[in-house]
Amino acid sequence: SSDGLDDDDDNGGGDTRGVICAMVGEGEQVAAAAVTDAASEASSQIDAVRGGLADLRDRAQARVERFKEDWERAKSKGVDAVPSEQRARRRLELFAEDLVMSAGVGLAGGALASLVLLRRAGPRYLAVGFGAGCGAGSAWARFSATPSAARQQVAARPAADK
Repeated sequence: SSDGLDDDDDNGGGDTRGVICAMVGEGEQVAAAAVTDAASEASSQIDAVRGGLADLRDRAQARVERFKEDWERAKSKGVDAVPSEQRARRRLELFAEDLVMSAGVGLAGGALASLVLLRRAGPRYLAVGFGAGCGAGSAWARFSATPSAARQQVAARPAADK
């Protein structure tokens, strides 16, 4: 034949073309088996990852549902749903904000009044301090006049519980 491979070898050997084809076929089978094994291993790993992701998704959905239930329960309870330390912190934050604003307004008012009414520096400082003190005092009065949630709860209890 034209490719140099004869069916009958002059040395008395077997079919050269058949041996080569068998060797190539055997290599292809080994390669195919390796690819099949790798594909099945990759498929099992993908399935494991999918299972892990499904588990994570289920746990996340359960957390979201628990959060929604807790949120609805907290909304239905009202004030009692917020922990007392958060209520106290928020109340103090509001007081601090009111204190700064009121003292600032009092300071500005005292400074303006001292510029108009007083000539010397000493009395002006006293008037500015008095204005700031009046502002801070008004903030404290508003803070102490607002009943805390604890006082409201004690006042709301029947006399037998006190």
